Amino acid sequence: MNESFAITALLGLSMGSFLNVCVYRIPRNISVISPRSFCPHCNRQLQWYELVPVGSYLFARGKCRKCSGRISVTYLVNEVIVALLFIILFYRYGMSTEFALAAAFSCLMLAVAIIDWQYLAVPNVVVVSGFVIGIVVKLSFGDASIIRDAVAAMLAFVTLFTVRFSGNAYFKKETMGWGDVKLAGLIGFFIGFQFFLGSLWLASAAGAMFGFVRQQGVKNPEEEKIPFGSFLAFASMAAMFSRDAINQLFERWSTLLQ
Repeated sequence: MNESFAITALLGLSMGSFLNVCVYRIPRNISVISPRSFCPHCNRQLQWYELVPVGSYLFARGKCRKCSGRISVTYLVNEVIVALLFIILFYRYGMSTEFALAAAFSCLMLAVAIIDWQYLAVPNVVVVSGFVIGIVVKLSFGDASIIRDAVAAMLAFVTLFTVRFSGNAYFKKETMGWGDVKLAGLIGFFIGFQFFLGSLWLASAAGAMFGFVRQQGVKNPEEEKIPFGSFLAFASMAAMFSRDAINQLFERWSTLLQ
């Protein structure tokens, strides 16, 4: 069992490293496959031993070996966070369909959250890749719920599309990006429509509080934009992790009411 957790942690570190690549390259329209990893300051291609998750960063003390450019600590943090998430998910689900889906969903939502926070955009490639990954995993493990999940994705998409349309009409301006609407469909596909609704409520509450605090002291608060996709991504991850507990709670209530 310890070996399984060690392998899971290494897998998480590797996926965290790939997450860093995606977060850096996708907004810049650079392929995540080629060219090889490079220093963001001097563009020097990195050697294989400079790509070891966590270890390379610590050994180089967060600097490029050639130009001594400072490498953000967020690279290290992202790798550790993904590894911890993988360990938690493996402890909960073991090596199963649920683990594969939850791990993939966590990585996708982290990528969305980071990119949207920095660039106020939810890239189409992340959403499309998410659907492809989800479908492949479900079909590979013989998951028969794919039709139900497709319906949940459509319901979530329509729900946020309605919210966007209503907000734009009421405020007479763009209140939400299309990327958020597409993201809603992806979230519904992975965690179900009912949990998407919970995520939407949580994200709306957190986003409203963040927006209120951020707008204090700003000359034109109406022009301040909120990375709603980031809040929706984090809220959906919270819903995913609490899904089992919520289902058990509903089952107990149903038993008591019978």
